[in-house]
Amino acid sequence: MADLLSDITYFQKGQSSYAFMVDSTGRTMMHPLLPAPSSAYGDPIFMDITALEPEPEFSSVFESIKK
Repeated sequence: MADLLSDITYFQKGQSSYAFMVDSTGRTMMHPLLPAPSSAYGDPIFMDITALEPEPEFSSVFESIKK
């Protein structure tokens, strides 16, 4: 998990790209709009992905990710 989070944290963003990590229910664990985790032992902050990605087109993207 640490390696995966590290890859997302240090992902080289382009003008229209970024990385995030979300589970199949929509709980977002890593996203550029969320604060970076400060401790492996603290309580994680989970937000619904639709709060971070409110565009109507994102629902079809999320559905394709879940499959």
